[in-house]
Amino acid sequence: MIIETQSVQHVFYWSADGAPELGRAAAVWESAELGFGSSQQALLFLRRFAALHEFRGLLNGQFPGQTFRWRNDEVIAKVADLLVKKRLTVQKRWKRATSSIATYAEGTKVPRREVVEKSEPTEPPTFLPNHDGPTQAEALASAASGGDAFCEECEKARQQMAASKAPIEPQEPSFQPNHDGDAQAKSLTDASKDGAPFCEECEKARQQKAA
Repeated sequence: MIIETQSVQHVFYWSADGAPELGRAAAVWESAELGFGSSQQALLFLRRFAALHEFRGLLNGQFPGQTFRWRNDEVIAKVADLLVKKRLTVQKRWKRATSSIATYAEGTKVPRREVVEKSEPTEPPTFLPNHDGPTQAEALASAASGGDAFCEECEKARQQMAASKAPIEPQEPSFQPNHDGDAQAKSLTDASKDGAPFCEECEKARQQKAA
């Protein structure tokens, strides 16, 4: 009796009869005989299969005229007992793993990506396109040799230097436009002859002397 699930087969056969031959399928299948140490272990294994009718038919060959009186649980218990006693054997078979040769499609050509060189940002030109560099250099050199200022900052520096070197002229006392110098001089001379004070300090000195 064979119970197949997916790619695995469980072959039940009477030990006295021997395992059925695989024939041409022997190169495709691998097999292993299963063993059970207790009835409980065998029962757990058998309950994986919904094959009560197949198990009853398998037992009927060894116990003719008896299996129709057995309940379903009695049928499963009888099969488990026969597996433990090794009167009944189960063989597990599975398909042999085959290595498949990987096939690869022809490589597709990937377009080569062009490498774009990164360029540093350029600053705008300082001078106009019609700028005459040699002429400007000659003019600046001539101005420098003659001490002439050729920019705004140089002109400021020249003016400051000239101001610091200029001599400071004494300032003459200024008088009112209607000031009569000769008359004032005559009054001061007469006052000095008579001993009369002609300023605030002289008056203070006279008062102190009189006191």
